[in-house]
Amino acid sequence: MKCFPVITNFILLIVIQWLAPFPVFSASEMTNKKISHLQIGFYDLLSKKKEIYDVKIVINQNTLLSTIVDPNDNRFIFKGKFVQKSLPGQPLQYHYTPIFYHNPTSGLMVDGLIDYFTQHNMPPFTPIWVNGKLIDLFPNRSE
Repeated sequence: MKCFPVITNFILLIVIQWLAPFPVFSASEMTNKKISHLQIGFYDLLSKKKEIYDVKIVINQNTLLSTIVDPNDNRFIFKGKFVQKSLPGQPLQYHYTPIFYHNPTSGLMVDGLIDYFTQHNMPPFTPIWVNGKLIDLFPNRSE
């Protein structure tokens, strides 16, 4: 259990990296539907266990629809909706709504990611900008 905070932080970092490009769109730019495909992975150094997932993100206005599937096990599927709820001068926030989640096995590292979204329904993020370009998002620790 000593490695649980490390795994949780790593999973959170992966999620933040995959959400990082999306807040840079203004409301007028997000009126067109955009689709992004990427692959995320989790690796546990202690057990040398790895998990790879295919991610599809559909951006429509201020809404991100995400689908995560395991390419090695078509029974695993996660679908969720993230709606941007930020106010001027406030941290960037997404309201998470679960759509569908099916995991036939237990003990996967991705479970920590899903649990984080479920427990933090509206997690705030602090953007990091360098020369006018968004490079990363970090969770706001004031919650």
